[in-house]
Order: sequence, then C-alpha cells, then structure tokens
Amino acid sequence: MSDETERLRARIVAQEREIANLRGGYVLVRGQLRAALESLQLRQSHAAAAVKLVAIEAKAKVAEVVKAEKEAAEAAESGFAALEEQHQVTGTMLRTAIELAAAIAVDSIKL
Repeated sequence: MSDETERLRARIVAQEREIANLRGGYVLVRGQLRAALESLQLRQSHAAAAVKLVAIEAKAKVAEVVKAEKEAAEAAESGFAALEEQHQVTGTMLRTAIELAAAIAVDSIKL
C-alpha cells in the first residue's frame, strides 16, 4: 500500500505543479490581453481624434468649394451681363451704320 500511496502522492504533486504552471500562464496571458486592450483603446481614441480633424478639414474644404462656385457663378453672370450689354451696343452701332449708309445712298441718288 505504501507504493500505491507514494504513486498517488507523486501524481498529486505533479498535478499541483501543472495547476501552478497553468495559473502562471493564465496570469501572463491575462496581462498580455489587458495590455493589448489598453493599446487598442488608445489607438481607437487616436483614430477618433483623427476622424474629427479630417471631418473639420473636409467641412472647411466644402465651404471653400461652395464659395468658389458661388463666385464663379457671379462672375459668369456678370460676364454674361457685360457680354449682353456689348451685344446691345454693337447692335446699336450696326443700326446706326446701316441708317447712315442708307442716308448716304439716298443723298447720292438725289444728286
């Protein structure tokens, strides 16, 4: 019976060592997981801050584009108005030239 008892005691000691090793491994893995989680949370925080900065920049760029488009539309409109005015002046000059030519032609026929 003493041999059997010794074998049981040796087995219990071996299992206690294995449990202690498993506990040590668990503590190590738990620490690594905690560190990884903290790193992930920090990266998430940095990513959120970066996204906010990009959103602010994008909003500013959109405002710039809208302003530029408005200015371009106003310039085109004023350019169109100036072109229309030029067209009217040119039309008036042509009518005057035609009337003058007609008057000269009438005068030359009378002579």
